[in-house]
Amino acid sequence: MSAPGVSSDESAGGLRQETGPARYTGPPVRDGSRVVVVFIALIAAVALGMIALRLQAGGHANMGADVTEEMPAGSH
Repeated sequence: MSAPGVSSDESAGGLRQETGPARYTGPPVRDGSRVVVVFIALIAAVALGMIALRLQAGGHANMGADVTEEMPAGSH
């Protein structure tokens, strides 16, 4: 609140503090956006990890069909 260039936001923030519910919905929206960003990042990381494992295993991004063909049962 002591930031020098946030005078217009301070006046709006004061009104929000008086109402109560509007002020309460402010922080959860920011936290929710962070949760969404983290969730998307986790999904992307898992997807990239799965693709990397598939590329290492079979050389193709298939569901493992090439892996079973390249590695017969007697090769182990």
